[in-house]
Amino acid sequence: MDVAGVLAADPQLVLFGNSANVPMMARDRVRDPGNCSSNRTAGMLRRTAGWLLLIVVISSVSAVQAAEPDDAALTQAKAALDEGFKLYFNDNNAEAIEHFERAGALFEQELGLNDSRTLYALLVLGKIHLDLQHHAHAEKCLSCVVEQSGTDTKVRAELKAAALWDLGRVHLETDANDEAVDLYNQAKTVFLEVLKQRDLSIAELLFELAIAEERLKRYDDARRHFAESWKTYENATETDGELAVEILKKLAGRLFDAGEYCKTQQHIGELVRLCESIYGPKSEQTASAVRRLGVAYEATNDFDSARKHLARAAEIAEDLPANEVGDALRSWRDLALLEMNLGEFGRAEKSAAKYVSRLRERRGVSLAMLADAEIAMAMILTVRGKHDEARRYLEGVVEELTPVFKELPRQWARALSVAGLLETETGNYEKAIELHKQAILAWKEMPGSRDVRDELGSLGRAQIAYGQFPSACKSLDEALALVNEENEQFEVANLYISRAIADVFERDAAAARPLLDRAAGILQATLPPDHHFVSDLRVGYGILYLETGEHDKATAEFEEARTICHSRYGEMHSKTAEAIDYLGQVHLAKNERDQAEKLLKQALSIRRKCLGADHPDTAKSLYHMGLLLLERDDTETAIERLNDALEIRAKRLGTEHQATLETRAKLQEAKMAVSEPATRE
Repeated sequence: MDVAGVLAADPQLVLFGNSANVPMMARDRVRDPGNCSSNRTAGMLRRTAGWLLLIVVISSVSAVQAAEPDDAALTQAKAALDEGFKLYFNDNNAEAIEHFERAGALFEQELGLNDSRTLYALLVLGKIHLDLQHHAHAEKCLSCVVEQSGTDTKVRAELKAAALWDLGRVHLETDANDEAVDLYNQAKTVFLEVLKQRDLSIAELLFELAIAEERLKRYDDARRHFAESWKTYENATETDGELAVEILKKLAGRLFDAGEYCKTQQHIGELVRLCESIYGPKSEQTASAVRRLGVAYEATNDFDSARKHLARAAEIAEDLPANEVGDALRSWRDLALLEMNLGEFGRAEKSAAKYVSRLRERRGVSLAMLADAEIAMAMILTVRGKHDEARRYLEGVVEELTPVFKELPRQWARALSVAGLLETETGNYEKAIELHKQAILAWKEMPGSRDVRDELGSLGRAQIAYGQFPSACKSLDEALALVNEENEQFEVANLYISRAIADVFERDAAAARPLLDRAAGILQATLPPDHHFVSDLRVGYGILYLETGEHDKATAEFEEARTICHSRYGEMHSKTAEAIDYLGQVHLAKNERDQAEKLLKQALSIRRKCLGADHPDTAKSLYHMGLLLLERDDTETAIERLNDALEIRAKRLGTEHQATLETRAKLQEAKMAVSEPATRE
């Protein structure tokens, strides 16, 4: 019986034409090249598609065989092929390889190395070695097929294309990605230009080509080929739901990283419908797709849709069995971060705490997922001003990630980023700046510019806090250069606000005003008027008006900022204290000393309690109190306040920092004012 006969006689083998009915022993051999744990790469390089393509080659080679008379050696060779297939599909790999090697040797002996039957036996042998991850043996067999076959006939072209494809897989699995891309492109050329083939196999070939390009950080090429893969899949007469799911996941991921959020939503919507039909509406796969859709809606400031989908995903994840630890569980984290971004800090902390707790209850949770949860918790605690709790979470995460940071680059970059935010909040500005710079380098190694943009913004704000205004301007300009103006999220408004504040401190008020106006336009279109980001805008305008001497306008802005901060953060928060301190400065500038004293004392009290007695912001309040006391001719008390401010600034900012020098000069001026009357006497 010839090979084509075996395929026709064995219904289990015929079923390879429909991947949904592949025998379980074949499905057990699913591989994930590179040991990647991401769901987005699960199912790639499925053995079933390789055998589906091989059946096409078998049919062509069998037709050639039928045209020639058999002799004893050829009959033995075909029998060895038939037996090899039976052994292989019964998982008897060692004996299967022996039979295929015998078949190849007999074909070569009788017909020559470049005969299509000899090459076919080598192709099958190469595929089996690849399936068993015997990469050196697979490469040897497949390279021979590539070298000896051509495109002069359909049979030889099919052999060449199949060998090129599998040789590309060998290189992909061994991380030789440049070579893999070259081989996939050669296979693509033969399939499309010589064989004129555009079917399900081509969709998978393009998918694998995009995977290799992605590993090489050729993200534009990868996005193009994922899109081409999906288009080919849609036009194919066959269907493979699992392949479609993997293509859509990857395509949506690349589109999201490129800032094409509307297209991302469109494709993830298709992904949700596909997962519901294949796996069911309450499955982990469906929950994961719904979660992705929620994140995509958040990127376009559609917060109601984002909350709706993230809540649905979280609800599905809640009911998953205890052994389910897939991507759906991240919906709790994403919901917590959405609530944080919307200023619902109490709800955000509860959602994050629930996420951390649920993950710790489940077995088999990956370090990546647990790290994501704890980093999100640390970020929310940092924003809420719970710095000691945030630090405990971060210290644990960093300790766990340090030995494996290369394997978990996203989690490592996030940990660095949140650590930088925490150090800025606690006044350790040099350390914060260094952490943000490390995070920027880490993000630049990954696709997409959004994370780099946001990290540059965090760096710029840390530099403003430290008084490095020219450096802050540079960092924020780099961030703004990465803004996609067609999809300006509310986070982008903070970049404009920060850049404007840096301009004011650099004495360029004229440049600051249009930046603040642009931020106002974004926030008015996307957020309610009492959102905490709006308080940052009000502070920005207030600083501008304070600098330009428009004190009534400054008072109105800082009053509004104080009201929002009190509502969103509470009275005992550094953001509330900042608005109150600035308000005190305006009253001092207006020579309204009683109101100024009341406000500056209140800001000082909050900062001491929230930030500590030696925080640089506490020193700011002490300095401003010193200025007020000098205005009131209470020089001795002013000297005490200025001296306290100087000690903090010298310790935390450095003896040569501009703020330290300014405080020392003002202190010397006050001391001279005290000594001069005594000298005259």
